[in-house]
Amino acid sequence: MRKLPPILLLAILVLALALPVRADSAATGLDVTAAVSTDGSVSVTVLLTAHLDLPDSDLAFPVPAGAKNVTLNGNSVKASHSGDTQLVSLAGLTGDSGDFSVTIGYTLPSQVAYRSDGKAQLTLPLLSGFHLPIQSGTFRVSLPSAFTAKPVFSSGYYQTGIDGSLKISSAVGSVTATITATLRDRETLTMTVEAPTELYPEVDPTAVHPEKIFSPMLLICAGLALLYYIFFLRFPLLFPETTADPPEGITAGELPTALTCRGADLTLMVLSWAQLGYILIYLEEDGRVTLHKRMGMGNERSSFEQKCFRRLFADRSMVNATGKNYAMLADQVSRMGHYRGWVDRRSGRKDVVQFLGRLMGLTGGVLIGCGLVKNGVPAILTGILFGILGMWSAGKIQVAGILLLRPNRRLALETLGHCAVWVLLGLPSGQLSTAVLLVLGELLLGTGAAFGGRRTKSGKQAAAQALGLRKYLKTINRGELQRLSRRNPNFFFDLYPYAIALGVDRAFARQFGAMRLPGCPYLTTGMDGHMTAGEWGRWISETAEDMDRRKKRLKSGRLRAALNALTAPAEPRRKPKDRRKRR
Repeated sequence: MRKLPPILLLAILVLALALPVRADSAATGLDVTAAVSTDGSVSVTVLLTAHLDLPDSDLAFPVPAGAKNVTLNGNSVKASHSGDTQLVSLAGLTGDSGDFSVTIGYTLPSQVAYRSDGKAQLTLPLLSGFHLPIQSGTFRVSLPSAFTAKPVFSSGYYQTGIDGSLKISSAVGSVTATITATLRDRETLTMTVEAPTELYPEVDPTAVHPEKIFSPMLLICAGLALLYYIFFLRFPLLFPETTADPPEGITAGELPTALTCRGADLTLMVLSWAQLGYILIYLEEDGRVTLHKRMGMGNERSSFEQKCFRRLFADRSMVNATGKNYAMLADQVSRMGHYRGWVDRRSGRKDVVQFLGRLMGLTGGVLIGCGLVKNGVPAILTGILFGILGMWSAGKIQVAGILLLRPNRRLALETLGHCAVWVLLGLPSGQLSTAVLLVLGELLLGTGAAFGGRRTKSGKQAAAQALGLRKYLKTINRGELQRLSRRNPNFFFDLYPYAIALGVDRAFARQFGAMRLPGCPYLTTGMDGHMTAGEWGRWISETAEDMDRRKKRLKSGRLRAALNALTAPAEPRRKPKDRRKRR
């Protein structure tokens, strides 16, 4: 092979020198300025210059997960969370390739913590893993005043051996670290320095940080409740079944059971029995409500109804429905798990979901309470108080799930009040996201548990018929009412107990307008007949409330007794009596 002539070789070398040299993507400069305040918070400004050899639409700059008020070139941006960092997207600012520069700003909450020896320590993340190597740059940290301790820099690659890549200098109240060797891509850098407590007068060493324990607990409880509902309670949505008649063989007192799989309502069962002719209800002049048995109950009714009817009357023909015995029986019936095979045996228990929801209320209440009073024993006591209130309020919000099945204006307003209070408390406590999660979580859990569990075929049918009857009673037109009332003068009285059970009693009575109705066939009031449906409805509803009033007092009395037992001092132990006979 012949050698290249010298002049040709020289031409090749000149051409090679004239071609541009390819440069790899890198951050050519990174200047980080961090100003630490007396309360431990830090204001950070980052000036980044970089070179891209190829377009990169996914380029983003990472900032610490706790960073707030993030800005990009002076404009507010929403960073996306990724593990322990937030990513500030640089897409659209970098161009296809070449050099670019951006300015990123953010603030960090207090980075000062008190160690077990009582000394304050500042731990400041300066670099959170930018995925380009950094060729040069400077980190400048200014503290509130002078300090004597030596700052320590640690990295993800070199741990505390990063000093070979940094030139560190300290002045009065400031630390400067200059990059002397290229930092690798995805490098992290943290500075820690011990400082006198006087440096941070606004940081209380007794500050309580419950979020480290209770924030994960809140998320764990929410996740467990969601998984339990999906695997053990979830079933297809129920839709109303078009019907104008009550579900066959189901009294008004059992409609809540058909809808929510909870205990029956004895008072509404009594109204249904009265409508069927088994009982006559008397309103006495002294305010009592008495039930008079007109005939016995046979096998034409369910075994559950027969059992309740026998326990109500026993060998008597008259019962005081405002007395203690009736209240105790009504309370027992409301706790009976009589589901008539409406719930699948493989179904979970809604109590589990409700319990997890109350735990969510406990953890959320502690976080909000400690956020309102941040330091010392007062914060702990406030957290305990708000935790208890959170459990109680969570139960109240969960109950709102029944509004899907039985509309109730008072309950809706009460639930709305609980939700509003938690959101309003979340603002000054700095726990707005916790409050919103708590409110939404309790509403969803209450809605999911409202139907009581997975249904069998008959259970779905019973609930669908109840929903269909509710829709019919609420939307029936006046012309049809007049036609049905002419055919059956007691049409209103026959269906009104079911309207009460379904929460549409006022809407149902309102459809009758000023139409006059004869006397109620099963309620003796001493009043003349031919009142409007609204007037008769108030009489029947108030009678039902009178019958339930003693039961409510019974429940509140048990609650007071339980609280008294917890708060009462223990009685001194008595010495056993000497039973031996004296000689």
